[in-house]
Formats: sequence, structure tokens, C-alpha cells
Amino acid sequence: NFQACTDSCLDAQFVLAVWTAVAMDALSLLRNETIAGRKVEKKGDLLLFGDDFASPCSVETNYKARTTNTPYTIEALWFLLQRPTVDHGRYLLEAKKLNIPVVARADRKDILAYLKGEISTSDRVDSTAFVPPVLGRAEAEAAVSQKRAAEDSGTDAGEAKRARSDAAGTDGEAAQSGSMQRQASEAVPMSGVTSGSASRVSVLERDAKTKRVLDLELKYNNRLTALLSTKKFDSVLAYLDRKSDKAGASRTQSNSSSAVTTRKPLAAYDRYDQPAAKAQGAEFGISEAGTFVSQEEAPLAKADAAPKRKPKTNRTPIIIVPSGLKETITLYNVQGYLENGSVVPTAVAAKANTTGRPQHVIVNRKRDSTTKMYKVVDNVSAMTPEHWDRVVACFVAGPEWQFKRWPLYANGGTAQLFSKVRGFYVYYDDQKIHDTVESWDVTKLLISKNKPHLDKTTSLRFWEVLDEHTKAMHNDLNL
Repeated sequence: NFQACTDSCLDAQFVLAVWTAVAMDALSLLRNETIAGRKVEKKGDLLLFGDDFASPCSVETNYKARTTNTPYTIEALWFLLQRPTVDHGRYLLEAKKLNIPVVARADRKDILAYLKGEISTSDRVDSTAFVPPVLGRAEAEAAVSQKRAAEDSGTDAGEAKRARSDAAGTDGEAAQSGSMQRQASEAVPMSGVTSGSASRVSVLERDAKTKRVLDLELKYNNRLTALLSTKKFDSVLAYLDRKSDKAGASRTQSNSSSAVTTRKPLAAYDRYDQPAAKAQGAEFGISEAGTFVSQEEAPLAKADAAPKRKPKTNRTPIIIVPSGLKETITLYNVQGYLENGSVVPTAVAAKANTTGRPQHVIVNRKRDSTTKMYKVVDNVSAMTPEHWDRVVACFVAGPEWQFKRWPLYANGGTAQLFSKVRGFYVYYDDQKIHDTVESWDVTKLLISKNKPHLDKTTSLRFWEVLDEHTKAMHNDLNL
């Protein structure tokens, strides 16, 4: 035992045993209890590890978040451990309801694997960070009660600690060392020390050799080293320097250019630029920009001038088709029907299309030795009056609400619409004609499901009717 140790026992094995006893932290104890299958309960502001030891819920561990590099509290890790299979969104709601710090989604899997012993270590555990050891249950309850009493009386815990340090005549380092020694005497042993041997804590406190080891201990972290950072910001400083240099150069350039523009050169003497002569010319109606051409001949001279060229406009004719996938003719199969005379069902053509839904389709019609283009669309929401002037035909589906946003329909209904735009209704031989189509002035084109070779005939009929209509109503387009 520790009482039988002599000065010669201060070897590496003894130092390691003492360090194991005093270095037990809440994270390590939570991991050991979880691996051993022992339950860790929460009572008020304390986490209870069996009957002998406890830790305040607000104690920070040396497991740091991946995104913010800030340590998680022991309460946050314990709460996640109670809900390993709960959906992350529901876990966040439950933690917020109980006012418990949450664990980020990026750290969830690694924390659970580390606490359950599935991995021996984690890169997010900072072994160099100082964490307070776990206290005995009685000492932890007393510390929480004292903290609650200090909060109720309005006394700040930090101010009270500094006041006690000043009264004892010690500086910050001495106070920290004494606090570490007091906490070390109340620490929970890890491996090799059973939970029932609580008497060993009092032995460590009374043993002079243990105190000597603690006095010789090198403290890796203190309040000064905690403020030091190992990160380098050379790239940030270089970027700021470049931005500053560019800003200074632009200011210098703007100042020099403004100075050049504001400096007015001295006006040289000009015998023809006399204010008195200008005033006299204005009095008698004399124009300095005059010409030998008389006022009567001026309009003729202007008429002989070359006329200004008007901006070139697009005169490609437009055809509108329904947008529903259940319609006979849509953007997916209109090109094959009008160019080759073959009708592929819309569902089959849409499934075979791998480039996504088209915004429009260009149909190339070969006529004699020339090829004319027709633009086919199914969305009229972005069309302008110039676009509507170029609409020559439309495929109707049957319901009248298809023309709800069409200006030609709003001005005079279907009668006005089909007098300007030629309508076509394509249907299968086993399909019933829509009731409203019977009363419209549209061309009906019948196609057969069992005789696809006849589709070419209906396609030719479409172009024949359209040519007659465009020749009478749209001779200004590229037809």
C-alpha cells in the first residue's frame, strides 16, 4: 500500500499509478461505464457514476467538435448516448426541449463508436487539454449546492474564486495548482482501482509522498498557454495586404485622373470665337451651322439622304402544342410527326428522352429546294406581343381553359382566335372527339394505332391546310 512506500519508491511505476488515479476525467469514466454495461443516471445537475462518484453536467470534456473545435460537455455526450438510434432531427428537438447542449451531426457517429468501445481512440479527443477529474459523489453534490447558493445570492463564482486567491496571498498559478491538487485528492481511479475502494482517496490525500509527486508535476496547460494558438494566419495577412495595396492604387489612380479632368487648359485666342459676334448672329437669326442650300431645298436634300436601316426582327413562325403528357401531340413527339409523318405516343417519347423536358422544339420543313424553320412551344407565359404576331397554328386538346392566358382568346373568344391562328385536333381512331371541338373551326386529323403508315397522310394534310392559312394571314413571315 501507499503507507509502506519509501523515498526509493518514487520511480516511474509509482508516478504512473498516482497519475492514473488523479487523471480520471468524466469522458473516460463515461466510456468505461458504457463498455462495462453499467448505467449512468442523471440527478438534477449531476451525472451519477455508481454510488461513489459524480460529475457536474456542465463539465467540459476533452472531446472537441469537428466544426467549431470547442469541447462538448459531459451532459451532451451522455444525452446522445441515451438516444443512439433516434433520428437526428428528433434528437435536436428533444435536446432543445430539455435545454441540453447538442452534438453536431458530423460528430455523432464517431462519438457513439468511441463511447461504446468500437474504436480505441478518436482524433477529436485532445489528450493535451486539461480537464478536471471526477469528484466523489458527496463532494460533487456539495459543489453543486454551493454553486446554486452563490447564484441565488447574486455572487459571481469567478469573483469569489479570485477573492479567495487574493486573501490567501497567492497568484493565479498557485491558486490553480492548489485547486488541481484538491481535485486530484478527490479523483476517481481508472483501471486497477475498484469503485469500492474509496478509502484509497483519503490515503492519497494524507500520503506525503503523493503530495511530493503532485508538487513535482509539470502542468502542461495554464491560463497563459490556453491563449496561445498553433495556427498560422500568414495567408490571411498576405491576402489583406494585397487588398490594401489594390485599394491604395485605385485611390491614387482616381485622384490623379480627377486632377487631370478638373484642370482646365488656358483658352487660346480665336478670332472666330467672339461672344459679341455670337450675340449679334442670334439677334438676326444667323446660324453658324448654316449651308448654301436654301430652306426650300432642305427637305429635298433630307429626302435624298439614305434612310436609316431598321433593326432586324425575328420572323420565324410559331406553333403552340398542349403541355399535358396525356395529349396526342406534345413537344416530345411533334418533331417526328411534322417532319417524318410518324406519331410516337407521348409517354414512350418522354421516357426515351434523356436530356430533360425541352423548352421548345425546332421543326425543319423541307419544301422544294429550301428548308423553313418552325418554332414549337407549349408554354406561353413568357411570350410577348411580337411572339403572338408570329403564331400561325396550334394543336388543341379539347378543354377551352387551354386558351385562358392567350391574348387572342381574351379579346374575342375562340372565334377570334381561330380566325388568326389555325387550329388542329389530332385524335386516335378509338378515341372520342371532345364535345367542344365539334363547335370550333379547327381541322381534325385522324391517326390509327394499328396502321401507322397512314400517319404520313395526316402530316401532309396538316401542311396543306397551314400553307393556305399562312398565305392569306401571315405573308410577312419566313415561309
